[in-house]
Amino acid sequence: MSGARDAVEGLVASAWRNAVGRVPASVDDDFFALGYTSLDASALMAHLREAVGRKVPLRVVFETPTIAGIARQLRSADDGWRERYAYRLQAGPAGGVPMVLAPGTSGTLGWISALADERLGRPVIGLVSRGSYAEAAPLQTMPEIADHLLAALAAEGVTGPVHLVGSCVGGLASIEMAARAGTYGLRAASVTLLNGSFQPEQLTVAQRLQHRLDDIRRMAGLPQLGEASDAPAQEQIRQLFEQVVGSPRIVEATFDEFAARVMVYVHNWHAAAQYQPHTVAVPLAVVYTAGDEDEVGLQQWRALNPPRFHAQPVDGLAASDVGRPEVIETLAALFSSYDEELSRDV
Repeated sequence: MSGARDAVEGLVASAWRNAVGRVPASVDDDFFALGYTSLDASALMAHLREAVGRKVPLRVVFETPTIAGIARQLRSADDGWRERYAYRLQAGPAGGVPMVLAPGTSGTLGWISALADERLGRPVIGLVSRGSYAEAAPLQTMPEIADHLLAALAAEGVTGPVHLVGSCVGGLASIEMAARAGTYGLRAASVTLLNGSFQPEQLTVAQRLQHRLDDIRRMAGLPQLGEASDAPAQEQIRQLFEQVVGSPRIVEATFDEFAARVMVYVHNWHAAAQYQPHTVAVPLAVVYTAGDEDEVGLQQWRALNPPRFHAQPVDGLAASDVGRPEVIETLAALFSSYDEELSRDV
């Protein structure tokens, strides 16, 4: 699928996959035009209700039968669901050790929600960064980010061991979450990094803002500025919002939501660049693009001395295709082996 553009589309895509076994090529593909029935629609809505923790009317999928359309209706509903930061993407068997997906640099689930796959045979919970809904200021440091995500899990009633999975900022947050989990009544059973760089590029907040705005310009088919602006951040963001709103690659949103996502990205990246990973006390796996050992800092991860270390190269692994069979198979095998160790510890 051309990637989910925010956390809400990620939630809908995950529910869609759980209902019919696959996601469409585009967020604008029509559910019924693809051959699915009203029974499939009922299953889609059931999975979506489980994820957001509230009733979602069946009529939603009939009125707007696309990932983008269903997500748009969810965003427009003012019923408090945005106050949650943990979403149950997949129920899994009772008693199974959950896989927890930490949000990436954007602060949302987006493409990583593709890992909510029934072949893993376990519950899957997706997390979202504070500030993603324009409901609060973004967090500034990796310990703050980890505490927020752990608190979201605790608020969802998650107890016991969890397998933490993340990429980029999410990978670093998972490392910090593993160290702090006990404070929240949790236990990290393992940490898995997907193409996770050990030390992201050092840039100032202003430089990172410029980088993000140019990313959005590129997605919208606009020319990049090439150099940083002296205008205040909110003015720069507003000017760009007026240019890109309605673009098919940009989620339709209010200015406040658009600005919030930009600033969460900027501060998440800045927090990651300032973070120094410490010794890891749980099994650590790195799944990465074959040939990118230096880019992901493979030797640096190994030097953190986890009790078990696994490195799995995957040819041509890109962010948009982490749901590939070889990735799911790798995770399923790793988690099964970790679960066996957990059962022996009991």
